[in-house]
Amino acid sequence: MDTAPDSEVTHRKRRSSAWQRTPKWVKISVAVCLGLLAISLLLQDWIMDLAKRRHGTGPSETVQASKAARVQMGKAFDSITSKLAPIDLELTGTTLNRKTRCIEGQAINKSDHAYTDIQITFALPSRDQTAQDWSIVTVARLEPHGSARFFSDPLPDGVREWALVGMTGTPSK
Repeated sequence: MDTAPDSEVTHRKRRSSAWQRTPKWVKISVAVCLGLLAISLLLQDWIMDLAKRRHGTGPSETVQASKAARVQMGKAFDSITSKLAPIDLELTGTTLNRKTRCIEGQAINKSDHAYTDIQITFALPSRDQTAQDWSIVTVARLEPHGSARFFSDPLPDGVREWALVGMTGTPSK
């Protein structure tokens, strides 16, 4: 027997589904997008043919590559390097001195003219390779066919490797 009075009848709440909770404008937008997508997929060949007819493009020509036109990589590399000017400035014996935490080495001038204000730029990646610092070493002057030792400033703690970024100098006349 039910002992509850008739005025206190409890009703079970119905949960609304995701579809019922979705706003009407979203449903309409999705329907329109799906309709346009279906139309474009069904008519894609017709639309492309129509565009070709409007612009009067003819059939595309197929060009066969001859064997004589193929480039051999070795010959291409040789032809490019023969056009490059010889490298005048070089580094030799460049190492990271663990005791002083400096990059040390020797700059060599292989040309017949002197260079001034030679700047050697090194990249200094962090241990985890996420950050990078720079070190720039300046050599004041290098005589023709001369060499000079260089030393960087002490590197930040944790730097254990380096990479040469560039070496520039001003030729003297």
